[in-house]
Amino acid sequence: MVSPSISGITSLGKQKVQLQVGPRFNLIAPEGAKANFGIRAQINFVFPK
Repeated sequence: MVSPSISGITSLGKQKVQLQVGPRFNLIAPEGAKANFGIRAQINFVFPK
């Protein structure tokens, strides 16, 4: 599975967050279980020391 993505850090109010989004697709998979395309999105809360 390959998931290239783009991410960035921003603020939601005073809370810093990292946002990530990108396509997801299989290079090698059994024919019956192969998904053609998907999208992956992720949010990480950043708590600096």
